[in-house]
Amino acid sequence: MLRALACLLLCLPGLASAQAVKFDRPIKLVVPFSPGGATDSAARLLANELSTALGTQVLVDNRPGANGAIAAEAVAKAVPDGTTLFAATNTPMAANPFLYKKLPYDGLADFTPLARVALVPYVLIAAPDLKVSNFAELVKLAKSQPGKLSYATGAATGTVAGEALKHATGTDILQVPYKSNPPALTDVMSGRVSMMFTDIVSVIGQIQGGRVKALVTTTPKRAAMLPDVPAISELGIKGMEIYGWSGIYAPAKTPAPIVARLSEELRKIQARPDIAQKITAMGLEPAPGSGEELGAFHRAELVKWEKLVKDAAIQPE
Repeated sequence: MLRALACLLLCLPGLASAQAVKFDRPIKLVVPFSPGGATDSAARLLANELSTALGTQVLVDNRPGANGAIAAEAVAKAVPDGTTLFAATNTPMAANPFLYKKLPYDGLADFTPLARVALVPYVLIAAPDLKVSNFAELVKLAKSQPGKLSYATGAATGTVAGEALKHATGTDILQVPYKSNPPALTDVMSGRVSMMFTDIVSVIGQIQGGRVKALVTTTPKRAAMLPDVPAISELGIKGMEIYGWSGIYAPAKTPAPIVARLSEELRKIQARPDIAQKITAMGLEPAPGSGEELGAFHRAELVKWEKLVKDAAIQPE
């Protein structure tokens, strides 16, 4: 709970000071996916730095499932006192509204944006025993064997990218859904599933170790961590420039002084060169921004993802 001073400040707006807001309980930073992915890695970095800045423990709480909807609902229904935050991504906040007919939360109305964090480059990987060495060979193989190849999905971005691939190339590839990316990756490495789209940070070790093949990135330009892998824009394929993003949110109706304190600390943390370097080393592209900037970006992403889902001919569940 916040100290009594914070309550006093809420009643006296003229005296309210973000720096006067203190936390004497641990803070949960809810991550909508399993440990090990890009969102989780960045969240753990920020949680550690926030712990020091706020003088209280910030704990990462992984709640995978339902394309992030389980975590989003938990945060949306949490007490808005600053002790529950959401390490959100485009999956629950921008894609889910168009992938599901009904959600137990509203990405705009139920949350207060605190800070944008990063952009997440995606890569198409294939099983090591799949007899292809590049994107063109993959498309040729898929066309020669309609419905025989499969793609794993552990998040909405992967689903939309997979369907966009089929739509853009005129191929018939079977979707195999998972609760999160790590088990999906395991089955691609074993060859039980042919391929998947996932964030680079989750698979860079497997790519470098030869346990999967990197065929193409879905970014406008080549990713820094995979300079030898072509970007989809180089291949003349339209409608497949798809990337993830991450940002920190609080529940709606979180008091303004609390929002200001959390936003300011996140701003200061992300302004440090060492933090930017660590985020880059994870395979992410640092994209820090204020709560207001995240809110505007979020609204623009809703427009973008509505078109992506529609163009991929995905019917909401």
